Amino acid sequence: MADSDNLLAELNQTTDDAEKEGIIDVVNATSEAIENETEVDLKEKDGDEEAKSEKPKKKKEQRKSRFKKMV
Repeated sequence: MADSDNLLAELNQTTDDAEKEGIIDVVNATSEAIENETEVDLKEKDGDEEAKSEKPKKKKEQRKSRFKKMV
Protein backbone atom coordinates (compact mmCIF):
# COMPACT_ATOMS: atom_id res chain seq x y z
CA MET A 1 0.00 0.00 0.00
CA ALA A 2 2.82 2.38 0.76
CA ASP A 3 4.19 1.98 -2.77
CA SER A 4 0.87 2.89 -4.36
CA ASP A 5 0.53 5.88 -2.02
CA ASN A 6 4.01 7.03 -2.98
CA LEU A 7 3.24 6.61 -6.67
CA LEU A 8 -0.01 8.52 -6.31
CA ALA A 9 1.72 11.35 -4.46
CA GLU A 10 4.43 11.45 -7.15
CA LEU A 11 1.82 11.51 -9.91
CA ASN A 12 -0.07 14.33 -8.22
CA GLN A 13 3.14 16.32 -7.79
CA THR A 14 4.11 15.76 -11.43
CA THR A 15 0.65 16.87 -12.56
CA ASP A 16 0.86 19.99 -10.40
CA ASP A 17 4.30 20.80 -11.80
CA ALA A 18 3.08 20.31 -15.35
CA GLU A 19 0.12 22.61 -14.77
CA LYS A 20 2.40 25.28 -13.32
CA GLU A 21 4.68 25.10 -16.35
CA GLY A 22 1.79 25.26 -18.80
CA ILE A 23 2.54 21.82 -20.21
CA ILE A 24 -1.07 20.76 -19.78
CA ASP A 25 -2.17 23.68 -21.97
CA VAL A 26 0.27 22.61 -24.67
CA VAL A 27 -0.97 19.02 -24.53
CA ASN A 28 -4.60 20.15 -24.71
CA ALA A 29 -3.89 22.49 -27.62
CA THR A 30 -2.04 19.73 -29.46
CA SER A 31 -4.87 17.27 -28.89
CA GLU A 32 -7.40 19.79 -30.16
CA ALA A 33 -5.32 20.52 -33.27
CA ILE A 34 -5.02 16.81 -34.05
CA GLU A 35 -8.75 16.36 -33.56
CA ASN A 36 -9.53 19.28 -35.89
CA GLU A 37 -7.11 17.98 -38.52
CA THR A 38 -8.74 14.57 -38.36
CA GLU A 39 -12.18 16.14 -38.90
CA VAL A 40 -10.87 18.04 -41.93
CA ASP A 41 -9.34 14.85 -43.35
CA LEU A 42 -12.64 13.03 -42.93
CA LYS A 43 -14.54 15.83 -44.66
CA GLU A 44 -12.06 15.76 -47.55
CA LYS A 45 -12.47 12.02 -47.88
CA ASP A 46 -16.25 12.43 -47.91
CA GLY A 47 -15.86 14.99 -50.68
CA ASP A 48 -13.71 12.55 -52.65
CA GLU A 49 -16.40 9.92 -52.33
CA GLU A 50 -18.98 12.36 -53.66
CA ALA A 51 -16.72 13.23 -56.58
CA LYS A 52 -16.23 9.55 -57.35
CA SER A 53 -19.98 8.94 -57.36
CA GLU A 54 -20.46 11.76 -59.90
CA LYS A 55 -18.02 10.24 -62.41
CA PRO A 56 -20.18 7.22 -63.31
CA LYS A 57 -23.16 9.53 -63.81
CA LYS A 58 -21.20 11.63 -66.29
CA LYS A 59 -20.02 8.55 -68.17
CA LYS A 60 -23.57 7.25 -68.36
CA GLU A 61 -24.80 10.58 -69.71
CA GLN A 62 -22.01 10.58 -72.32
CA ARG A 63 -22.99 7.09 -73.44
CA LYS A 64 -26.61 8.15 -73.79
CA SER A 65 -25.69 11.18 -75.87
CA ARG A 66 -23.46 9.04 -78.13
CA PHE A 67 -26.26 6.54 -78.57
CA LYS A 68 -28.70 9.31 -79.51
CA LYS A 69 -26.24 10.60 -82.12
CA MET A 70 -26.00 7.12 -83.62
CA VAL A 71 -29.77 6.72 -83.87
